[in-house]
Amino acid sequence: MSPLPTRIVIIGCCGSGKTYLARRMAERLGYSIMSLDQIVYERPEDRNPDGSLKRMRRREAGKVAEMLNDFLNNRCWVLEGIYGDLIGKALKTADLLLWTDREKNLCIQSVETRNLKMNEQYGRSLSDEQMQKVLGQIEKYADSGSSVGRARHQSLFHGFEGERRRLTSFGEVDGFLESFPAGSGLTG
Repeated sequence: MSPLPTRIVIIGCCGSGKTYLARRMAERLGYSIMSLDQIVYERPEDRNPDGSLKRMRRREAGKVAEMLNDFLNNRCWVLEGIYGDLIGKALKTADLLLWTDREKNLCIQSVETRNLKMNEQYGRSLSDEQMQKVLGQIEKYADSGSSVGRARHQSLFHGFEGERRRLTSFGEVDGFLESFPAGSGLTG
C-alpha cells in the first residue's frame, strides 16, 4: 500500500460490515468518522412504547449537501454508506475506496445478529417494520439499478482512479485492518 490514505470511503450492502470497518479504521488511524445515514436522516430521540426506534425522517437535500461538505472538509476521515450519489461526491476527494461486497445471506445474518445484540445491550432494537425494510434492501441490493444497489457500487468502484480494495469476508476485512499499525494515523 502507498502512503497512508487520509480520506477513506467504504461502500457496500446493509449488513456487509461497512460500519465495523469504518469504526476500526477511524479508531486505528485516529480519523474523523461519519455514516451517511447520520447525514441523510434525522435520528429520533424518543422511542416507541415497545422500546424500538421511532421512524427516522429524511433531511432536506440542501441540508444533506451542507453536512456532507462540512464533513469532507476535515483533513482525515472515514466515510461509510450506501448512497451512490453522495458517495460519488465524496470520491472526488478520497484516496481510498473500500467495497465490503459480502454474500446476501451473510449480510442478512449480520443484520439479524446486530439487532439481537442491540436489544441485549441497550434494551432497544429495530421495530419489525424497520427490520423488514432493512432485510428488503438487502434482498434488492443485487438486482437494484438504484443509487443504493450493487450495480451502482460496482460502477463507483471500477470508476475510482485512486486506490481501491474489494473485501468479500470478515477475514479479508480484519486482514486489511491489520495492515495499518495502530496509532499510525494523522488525526483529523
